[in-house]
Amino acid sequence: MDFQTGELVASDDAYTHPQPHACFIQSINDDLVNEGGIMDLWVREARLFKYGSGTGTNFSQIRGSEEPLSGGGRSSGLMSFLKIGDRSAGAIKSGGTTRRAAKMVCLDLDHPDIEEFVNWKVIEEQKVASLVTGSKLNNLHLNNIMKACYAEHPENDRFNPKLNIKLQKAVIDAKKALIPNNYIERVIQLAKLGYKSIEFPIYDTDWNSEAYSTVSGQNSTTQSVNQRVYESSDRGWWLESILEN
Repeated sequence: MDFQTGELVASDDAYTHPQPHACFIQSINDDLVNEGGIMDLWVREARLFKYGSGTGTNFSQIRGSEEPLSGGGRSSGLMSFLKIGDRSAGAIKSGGTTRRAAKMVCLDLDHPDIEEFVNWKVIEEQKVASLVTGSKLNNLHLNNIMKACYAEHPENDRFNPKLNIKLQKAVIDAKKALIPNNYIERVIQLAKLGYKSIEFPIYDTDWNSEAYSTVSGQNSTTQSVNQRVYESSDRGWWLESILEN
């Protein structure tokens, strides 16, 4: 607010009149690129995150998945845009520090995509669990297969699971653990080229790990109107009913 004219104007810079509040509630329109629309919100959020503030928005105005568009076709749905906003927030450190950007996402219970919204972070957590478990199993069994290729066998037989008993057992164990067949064959081919070990990345459940940076929803605190989804310190989730006034 310009104190001389009493009019609301854009600041010339971020320092002469710095933002006076810690967090802001921002609106959004069901529009892709125009002012006040979806992509414009990411720009406004970036400005707030850059200088240390947080932001929250109710996204209920955004149409649901498969709803018709005015120009023809069907909407890709609310969740596709929430994932973009979540990635945008994750790329910006709040106030230029190592602190995550503070982003709150709200949705009315009667929105068509409410079930997908409520389950969003639950499913992403399951993806992390799959990445962590799968990476450990792949690393273990694929290296066992490669080691078995160099067991004491005649040169022409060491890469043949039918003749190399240790390799046969390693392959069977890998298949029991549901290791993909193409990876099993790939490791045997690498062994034929002279490799004796394989570096398969192992993921963990640290919130700063590659596993969590791979999935979406990690920079958004989600809430549904009348029911709020809370995140606990151990990354668990539960619903708490909110009494209406």
